[in-house]
Amino acid sequence: MPEAYRKNALRQMSQHAHSEVIGMQPEGSWITRAPTLRRKLALTAKVQDEVGHAQLLYRVAEDLGKSREAMFDDLLAGRTK
Repeated sequence: MPEAYRKNALRQMSQHAHSEVIGMQPEGSWITRAPTLRRKLALTAKVQDEVGHAQLLYRVAEDLGKSREAMFDDLLAGRTK
């Protein structure tokens, strides 16, 4: 795989994985406030789905050579979005 392509793929995967994690946070905070058990289960399933997407993306990025720790360090340092 060409290096420029790999770098761009890693950048996109880390951004997408981070957005999946951030996207589940508002829904996760509503689980305890859901009015019925059925709605709590629906929100829990949605949160699990989002986290699962993030896990897959992080794992593929790791296979391409960038650790999760490095992705989080880049995010916290402002080197990635």
